[in-house]
Amino acid sequence: MKKLEKERIYRNTEPQKNMLNSLIVLAVILDQTKGNTRININDLLRKPCNVGKVFNLDIIELTGHLYQLEKLGHIKVVRTAGLDVIKIINEPLGIRSLLQQNCILESR
Repeated sequence: MKKLEKERIYRNTEPQKNMLNSLIVLAVILDQTKGNTRININDLLRKPCNVGKVFNLDIIELTGHLYQLEKLGHIKVVRTAGLDVIKIINEPLGIRSLLQQNCILESR
């Protein structure tokens, strides 16, 4: 959020492209899947406590992070007949235990 000096108006701003690591996006996704292997892309974008709301991402930025994670081999983006989902393929070692210990995501 940026504060304009004179008017005291706050506006949400999108993070700069290189400021948000895709593995952090993956950590939030894994937390929100709650053990499932699939999650709807629309849910990632719009549901509370998910990456779209937490990091103020639009669909283009979210898609960029998802394809980066797909290149790394962690997820598979499945876009079929309007049922856009991601499938968790491979989690980075130790990320699930960090999530369980609330080392990454504490704010609930």
